[in-house]
Amino acid sequence: MAIKKGVKKKEHENLTATNIEKVISLLEAPKPVTKKEACEILNISYNTTRLAKIIEEYKDEKLDKKKKQDANRGKPASAYEIQVAIEGFLDGDPTADIATRLFRSPLFVKKIIEDVGVPEKSVSYWEPSMIPDSCVSETFEIGQIVWSARYGCLVIVRDYYPAQSEFNKQDYDCYHIYVIESIEETSPYFPQFTEYGGKYATSTWFDLGSLEHLKKFGIDIYRPYRPTFGKWLIGR
Repeated sequence: MAIKKGVKKKEHENLTATNIEKVISLLEAPKPVTKKEACEILNISYNTTRLAKIIEEYKDEKLDKKKKQDANRGKPASAYEIQVAIEGFLDGDPTADIATRLFRSPLFVKKIIEDVGVPEKSVSYWEPSMIPDSCVSETFEIGQIVWSARYGCLVIVRDYYPAQSEFNKQDYDCYHIYVIESIEETSPYFPQFTEYGGKYATSTWFDLGSLEHLKKFGIDIYRPYRPTFGKWLIGR
């Protein structure tokens, strides 16, 4: 939760929910800190009016959030909530952030992800998570966006390497994949990539999962990537 109304946050100011909660606790303690000290903790200029406004708006937002959470308690997930949860999770958003957007608990969001069969993120490359039954497939198409258990994200299938072939000497089929990564800073060497880039890799078929079943929940996993990877997605 962040300040969204009349308070304008400056870059150097620390107005996170955790820090504002800390200041409120210190101001309401038996031996409270001074308002000057409270401003220093928030890293804002000493201004008691602005300090009061920050705290007031934070409390109002917190109360509003609680009311909406209480109103949602006990209600089953709506189609909209399922869609938001899936899209947010596939985009790499933390479960807590998705829960905040929906005025639900993180456990509620996690249950949606489990129920619809979205793969969990792996602990590491060397400890890939299990592919849910709904995602299991032994074959994938060139240009298909699938889940990589090893990388814990979406990848694009670029080529197929049958077992014991020229580029695959193993006893099981493999795929040449492109791991999709969000771009935080545009490279002068690749100015055409402004939102997504990535890297090439090779994956066994059993470390990949199909997400085609998500279509029934209104999910178009190709939509964000068409502008960047349209030529690879082969009409999808």
